[in-house]
Amino acid sequence: MKPLGDRTLLKVQKIYKKQKDGTETMDISREAKVIETNHPELKKGDVVYYNPRGCVNIEVEDTKKSMTLVVDNDDLYCLI
Repeated sequence: MKPLGDRTLLKVQKIYKKQKDGTETMDISREAKVIETNHPELKKGDVVYYNPRGCVNIEVEDTKKSMTLVVDNDDLYCLI
């Protein structure tokens, strides 16, 4: 896959939390690894902080431990 426009593909780890009643909820990490990007300052493998509200999940790449997201480059906050 290759992102179009000013976007970046990220691989994000899923975080599972157990509630008091025993149910398990899923959240996602705020750190992500760059898979592909059109951003001039980033390269494949970089780790970034991103805005989780400004992304789209690519469900084809979903696994139990991680998910692939498409994020506008404006929603990337910093390189770690």
